[in-house]
Amino acid sequence: MKLVSKTHTRLASLCLNTAKICTIGVFLGVFGMDMLVNAQELKKEDLSKRSSASKITIPVNQRELTPKFSPAAPISPKSSPKSSLKLSQKLSILPMGINLGANNVIPSVTVKGSENGKEAIDFNNWLIPFADVTKALQFNVIPKDDGQLELRSVGSIITIDPKVLINDPDIGQAISIAQIRNLLKTPVEFSLAEYAIVLSPSWLTARISNRPYQEQEAPINLVGLQQVTPPSFSLTGISLRTSLNQTQTANSNNLYNNLNNSVNSNLNSNSEFKAIGVIAGGSLFSRTQQLNNNGVSSWQLNELQYFRPSPYSDYLIGTQLPFWSRFDRNQSDYFGVTLIQRSGYTAANNTNFAYGGVTPQQRLSANELVRNVTGEAKPGTLVQLVTQNDNLIVAEKLVDSSGKYNFDDVVTANNSLTGNGNINYKLLLYPVGDLSAKPEEVSLNYRNLQSQVSAGKSAFILSAGLNRISSNDNFFGSFGDFKGGAAYYLGLTDEITFGAGLVYDNSTQPYGEILYQPVNSPLTLRVGVLAGNKISFNADVSYITNNFSLRLGGDEKSFVSNLYWTLSPQLALFSNWYSGGISNGLESGFNLNLNSIFLSLSYNADKGINGNLRANIAPFLFGIRRFNQQISSELIYNLANKRFFNSGDTAISLNYETGDHNYLASLNLVYRTPWTDRDGKSLLDLSIGYGVSSQGSGLIVSASTAILPGIGLRLAYKQVDINNNNSSISLSLFTSVLWQSGADLSSDESKLDKLRTQGGVLLQPFFDKNNNGVRDDGEDLYTEDIATLFLINNQPLSRFGISHPKVVREGVLFELPPNTYRLDIDPAGYPLGWKSSSTAYAVTVVPGTYTTITIPLAPSYVVTGRAIDKDGKPIIGANVEFVSRSNSKKRFASITNNAGIYYLEDLKVDIYKLFVNGKSAQPSILEINSDSKSFLELNIQP
Repeated sequence: MKLVSKTHTRLASLCLNTAKICTIGVFLGVFGMDMLVNAQELKKEDLSKRSSASKITIPVNQRELTPKFSPAAPISPKSSPKSSLKLSQKLSILPMGINLGANNVIPSVTVKGSENGKEAIDFNNWLIPFADVTKALQFNVIPKDDGQLELRSVGSIITIDPKVLINDPDIGQAISIAQIRNLLKTPVEFSLAEYAIVLSPSWLTARISNRPYQEQEAPINLVGLQQVTPPSFSLTGISLRTSLNQTQTANSNNLYNNLNNSVNSNLNSNSEFKAIGVIAGGSLFSRTQQLNNNGVSSWQLNELQYFRPSPYSDYLIGTQLPFWSRFDRNQSDYFGVTLIQRSGYTAANNTNFAYGGVTPQQRLSANELVRNVTGEAKPGTLVQLVTQNDNLIVAEKLVDSSGKYNFDDVVTANNSLTGNGNINYKLLLYPVGDLSAKPEEVSLNYRNLQSQVSAGKSAFILSAGLNRISSNDNFFGSFGDFKGGAAYYLGLTDEITFGAGLVYDNSTQPYGEILYQPVNSPLTLRVGVLAGNKISFNADVSYITNNFSLRLGGDEKSFVSNLYWTLSPQLALFSNWYSGGISNGLESGFNLNLNSIFLSLSYNADKGINGNLRANIAPFLFGIRRFNQQISSELIYNLANKRFFNSGDTAISLNYETGDHNYLASLNLVYRTPWTDRDGKSLLDLSIGYGVSSQGSGLIVSASTAILPGIGLRLAYKQVDINNNNSSISLSLFTSVLWQSGADLSSDESKLDKLRTQGGVLLQPFFDKNNNGVRDDGEDLYTEDIATLFLINNQPLSRFGISHPKVVREGVLFELPPNTYRLDIDPAGYPLGWKSSSTAYAVTVVPGTYTTITIPLAPSYVVTGRAIDKDGKPIIGANVEFVSRSNSKKRFASITNNAGIYYLEDLKVDIYKLFVNGKSAQPSILEINSDSKSFLELNIQP
């Protein structure tokens, strides 16, 4: 027992001593660690007082050291124990910060490295956690489909292979100092004074271009929208122009005699009548003319054309130009039927095709042309595709190890609703993805030709009809021989479009055409051939840059060349050569533009010197022009008090002109009112003058007015002319009526011509006071701030350059090319207190008419107040409901806040039952009618 007891006593003593030793060890360990930390802080403080020479800077271009780890795959101790052992012997775990330039961005990270108190040891092989490096350099790490990592920051875009990163057992995925320099292209140093890794990317001190990216247009969604369609048949509008002219050859300069004396007088009249309408989704346009010479009257049909477009096919019936007309300058009028079928693309549909009749060549042109842009550059180069005009980044690519880059389906021509024709680009090449470096710039210029289509796209055209010869004896004219043709156009490449077919015009003739526009070249070539009993060809070649233009063209009968070379913003040279036409010879000269003075001089061996001089030196405007031995000049004194003015503004003008040994000098007072009609035309233009010529002298008077709504009038009277002493008086009248918009009169002569290929919408937002969805008597249209109320295809109306909203009697007109559009009502444009129940429509527009959209704006009421109990205290969290008495499904609910306030909006004219927490409230009924205020306050209680 004693032996056991002693043994236990010894064991207990041994345990106690062991515990004491452990306690002392722990204390010494903590004390030692504290002393080590304090010593490290004192060391840093002492080192910070040393000179900056203690910083070790290694330039980026330093010779790359042989890496100790294979870049083929992440390294782990298991895969390379020898290397791991070697590293662990040399490098230690060091806590330190990471600086970006002079700023500390990460206070403390764990790195693997070694230093001797004076400098870094084997700095190139130090390891830093990859995530901390990308965070400090502000990189956004994006995994790519090919397994690469794209690192994107404000000043650099690079790609690295994640396999070259190092998997360290202590700090995880890491990157070495050498890799930061070579892969990330970032200078890096170790600051012993601050005990930090210092990263110094070039973009810290360089100016970075803040070039924006091009916004991608949102897709147009028409699913589920209310459909609004145009009328299938209607007469949209008519116009009439009438001119009367009487010339008096009697020896009398008296106005009264000129109007009443029929002896030796010649009275002529000319009337033109136009009509436009829609039939089955297409426009029908007619133009007839009446000629009356000394009592002999005749009417004749000048044009009759039906045009029905669709995205991929068009029908054209009536008077038109055959698609092969460019080969025959003496082509007679053609009355026929033409079908155009496009495959893979839609037709051009912008403002360039907004006026006049339709030609088949126009409808072959593509709405959009795309090309592939390719090139070569050093691997790691960042290539940005940027628009030349707007300087927007369209796309960007990092060149991989192949040294090649490509941008697919780049739009080089946009003839859509919001397009503006040719689109030119430039390539910006940044070495090693460094956005702070000056990029190499490569211009990409494209000049797309009419009828040119993208590679793989095609079009087929078929036409048949008869010759038509206008005749004064026959309203329709006389019809002659049959002719027709068919052709197929194919985009062989992005550069070449080829067309081939057969034409029958007196004989069968093979037809061929080649359109060529090399990629990134100012050269364009168009050559066509019509081969039969005789060969007809037509060729056009052009070479156009920003400051140089050369055009060559001709056929088997003639040749023409035009050269224009801009030497500076002030000086340009030009030369024109004509052969085989009406004018022949070479004419060369220059243009000098000195802002307020413009001078153009040219010399032709047959016609001598021609020129034009204009000087705008306020308050005077001077001009002189010489052309084909005739000289005209004018001196104008500005009375309109305008900085920029012309001969049509209020002024005093002195004019002098000569020709064929005759002359005419005149002094005129010109007056133009500052007021205009709704078409933008001056209400009154008046010119009164007196002229002296080699034939005599007399009054020269003219006046035009738009005072009468929708009617343009012009009266001109003169007693003297440069070539004779005959007096004349003329009267012109023009008016057009749009029946669809409520017999709206207009003096705008272009409106009906515009509707031949375009359509539009007639917007009719109105105040639906009784909320029945129908415009009743006394419910006015809302036509203010229309541009802010509507969006078309997610764009404001101001985005479309084809037209501007125009207020008419029955709403607002807005022209649009044929298509189906999404029309949204922007809540920000609602008049105060009114809203529409429908917020979006799918609107179909066809040429020749306006699609009417009626938008009822119902009164919208807001009711707010407090829910209170019998003691007047607020009820918090109460459910306040307004329920329509006529339709219990129409419920409006609100939960009260901490002050007992509820808020209900979008209430309509109705009688509502009031509830609080499901129980009838007091008051129990609220009636909202057309006389109610749009904002109501009402306190309620259970």
